[in-house]
Amino acid sequence: MSQEIKSEEDLVRLIAGGLEESLTAEFKRSAKIRNHDTEKNELCKVLSAFANSAGGTLYIGIVEDGKTGRAKEIDDGISLKEFSLEWFEQIINTRIAPKLE
Repeated sequence: MSQEIKSEEDLVRLIAGGLEESLTAEFKRSAKIRNHDTEKNELCKVLSAFANSAGGTLYIGIVEDGKTGRAKEIDDGISLKEFSLEWFEQIINTRIAPKLE
């Protein structure tokens, strides 16, 4: 079940409520978002899987509890100057076909 997140407080509430990875929710630590082919491919693999199933939400900046699969905390985040929305769109548009909407 996807909920719109408008603030950090919304995300904190989801984590406190037991948000966990599932077929429609995936967590990625910010450290996994890098300008390297391996990380770009992994990002696109997750998004492609969502596109080929029921959809989903990729949460970037979430630390997962490896034992439970639940979100544990918010990490330090990424630089929006280095990893802008345009950067994500370019990676997605050049690595996933057909193009995602």
